[in-house]
Amino acid sequence: MNAAAVARFHSVKAAAEVFAIDLRSLAAFRIMLACALLARVMGTWPNATAFLSDEGVLPRTLAMGIASNGQTSLYFANGSPLFASLLLAIEAL
Repeated sequence: MNAAAVARFHSVKAAAEVFAIDLRSLAAFRIMLACALLARVMGTWPNATAFLSDEGVLPRTLAMGIASNGQTSLYFANGSPLFASLLLAIEAL
C-alpha cells in the first residue's frame, strides 16, 4: 500500500470511530420510540370513531377537500370505525 492509501484508511477509520453508534443507546432509542407510538395509539383508540371515521367530526369527503398538495392518508380509504380501529391496531404492531 502506498502512503496515500494508508492515510485514507486511517482517516476513514477515525471517522467511523467518531460517528459510531453505541448499540445500547440505539436500543434505548428504539424502546422509547415504541413506547411513544404505543402511548399515541392508546390515547387515540377511545376516540377513533369520533376522529378517524365518517361518523365523527370530519367526514372523509370534507377532509379530502381540505387536504392540499395531494396529501393523502390510509384513513381516506374507508370511513368505517372498524377500519380505523384496524389501522390503529396495525400501527401498534
